[in-house]
Amino acid sequence: MKALRGNNAGFTFYAGGSAMIDQTSDSYGAIIYAYTETEVLLWRPSTANPNGYLIYVGGIWGAGTNNQQDTVVEVTVKVIDFNDCPIPVDITNANKLYDGVTNGSRTLYSCATGYTGSSNESMTHCVNGAWTTTAMTCTVSFISANSILLNQTIEEWIEDIKKELTVDKKATSAYTRSLISVYDARPSAVAIGGVGIGMLCLVGLILLLPDLINIFRYCCESSEKD
Repeated sequence: MKALRGNNAGFTFYAGGSAMIDQTSDSYGAIIYAYTETEVLLWRPSTANPNGYLIYVGGIWGAGTNNQQDTVVEVTVKVIDFNDCPIPVDITNANKLYDGVTNGSRTLYSCATGYTGSSNESMTHCVNGAWTTTAMTCTVSFISANSILLNQTIEEWIEDIKKELTVDKKATSAYTRSLISVYDARPSAVAIGGVGIGMLCLVGLILLLPDLINIFRYCCESSEKD
């Protein structure tokens, strides 16, 4: 409330928001206000009560300084409009993180993996119901693409080298020699071969010796009978 006249002309008094009303003769000053999202309600002292004022400065409240009792004032109601911003827009190939849509909220953009941002302006702000603009775009990272291509090329080279270094065992001369017998004229080879043949013959003779003895006995017995 703004005093328009009297000792406090030009001064603004804030409404208290509540007041006690009784039937005593004490003077008082008050204005009560209430509000919703769509309307504001004001209450003032009834004109039927001669002790009720909009501005009352005096008695124990004024301490004798600038006393004033007035029913004519200028009432101003401040209305604050809260405009929310819409959901932040999406940027292709980018992630977004925002902390709200009220005035002063922020949105942070970051390019997805494999993409590079074209601008450092990755943050926007909600101002009076609208988001500030950003020129940020996310494009394929050439370094990443070249790296993938290089890795593929290296893997192909490794496979080719493995194929070149891998030797088929069945195609070697050692494998071929292991399948056939080849004459070796070296004395050591002849000696080893002779010893091997002798041992085979000895083993065979030992195995056949009982049978030979039986045959010999049989022949002897047959000749005696004749």
